[in-house]
Amino acid sequence: MKIAVDLTKLLPGGGNGGIKKTIFSFLDGVRKVSQEKIVYAFLCNAATKEEVAERAQAHDFIWCVQDDVGGSIGEGSWLKVDDRFLRENEVDLLYLPFGEDRFGGGRYPAVRLLGDFLHAVYPEGLPIEVVEYRAKYFKESVESGAAIQVISKDVRDRLLSSFSLDPSRVFLTYHPIGLDEFSRYQGGERASIETYFIYPANFWMHKNHRRLLDAFARFVSGEGMEKYHLYFTGHPDAMMEEMKLYANELSLGDHVRFQGYVSLETYKKLLWQAKALVFPSLNEGFGIPILEAMAMGVPVMCSAVTALPEIAGKGALFFDPYQTDGILTALRQMATDEDLGQQMIEKGKENLSRFSFEEDCQNLLRAFRSVIE
Repeated sequence: MKIAVDLTKLLPGGGNGGIKKTIFSFLDGVRKVSQEKIVYAFLCNAATKEEVAERAQAHDFIWCVQDDVGGSIGEGSWLKVDDRFLRENEVDLLYLPFGEDRFGGGRYPAVRLLGDFLHAVYPEGLPIEVVEYRAKYFKESVESGAAIQVISKDVRDRLLSSFSLDPSRVFLTYHPIGLDEFSRYQGGERASIETYFIYPANFWMHKNHRRLLDAFARFVSGEGMEKYHLYFTGHPDAMMEEMKLYANELSLGDHVRFQGYVSLETYKKLLWQAKALVFPSLNEGFGIPILEAMAMGVPVMCSAVTALPEIAGKGALFFDPYQTDGILTALRQMATDEDLGQQMIEKGKENLSRFSFEEDCQNLLRAFRSVIE
């Protein structure tokens, strides 16, 4: 089976957030569960071509079609790809992990991933042109006849309630990816376990860093709480600099540590030593850091909105992310109630048993096969 994968929206480093890891994990997973040979033809931009090539196997293809994410497809010396090109190169189907069909014109067998409903749930967190762009390709996805992959029941239900769509075209694949390396991790003695909370997320508006900082400023002003810190990891950008300034306005000083985009090993070490993971996001299609923390035995506090209750199950302390008081209460409870932290660790481990990435990859492989039969 030869599958063309549109990676033209891929950014260097951590610019795409968790979707990059999700995409490559699914592609590797499909190879592992398939009994037939899988060949990928990666449609990419020049800025991430080398990164994509490192993940490709010898029999895969790298088709560079633009200079960077903002460049025009197929202009100048870049390869020009359309449905005719795909047929001539014996491509069986398109996999569109960023949703939009930029090459098949809606005429080629395709599987589209629609990862979240951010543009509808929290449109104020996006530029108006992005909201309009996302609404357009969601509508096109529904009208195209493509199989649609979702990564939570929450996204599936929002999709089906928003469009007149045959439910059989929509299939669910959770993505509990890479959890074994978190559950096996041994970072030595948890020497600083009492000193910080961690929030791993890019500094996008819907990630809700500002309300978390408001809550944390009130938290550390409480008696005995001045020893605590808050660690942020995420792709450095203008929004991160804005949050640094805001933390200073709140007189948080050294209480907040901005780590930037860190390696996987550094992230695991930071997570291992944390008192708890706090995840105040206003919108998630899944929320992989929730499961990473659970696999490592780190207590979880998170938002009770969109897909997060579905993914966290009974293994998290929930709060209303729109209410600073709710976030503050959760921080105080986790800091002062040792029994609560241990309960969250135990329930988190139990929650992980609901997920099987191998089964999810089998579901994706079945979808690939169904669109070309």
